[in-house]
Amino acid sequence: MVREAVLGPHADRVKTDMRLPQALVHRVREMSELLGVPQNALYALGVAQLIAALATLVHPGKKRAQLLRELGDLLQKVISEAEKTA
Repeated sequence: MVREAVLGPHADRVKTDMRLPQALVHRVREMSELLGVPQNALYALGVAQLIAALATLVHPGKKRAQLLRELGDLLQKVISEAEKTA
């Protein structure tokens, strides 16, 4: 399993309580095990992807490009860490 540190320093993260359907939690758990990444990394990437998709509605232009670049960097970091443990 990938270290939880893949998402950055623990002190910089915010604990969030979510109420999710069991079916969604089950699918995330399956995908997490299949990819070898922490479940919280998948949730973070999913939220980041949604924000990037909706960004054009709120902040057109440069902000979206920056957000997509940051999302790409995070995704690459998660994939790289998973490859190390594969």
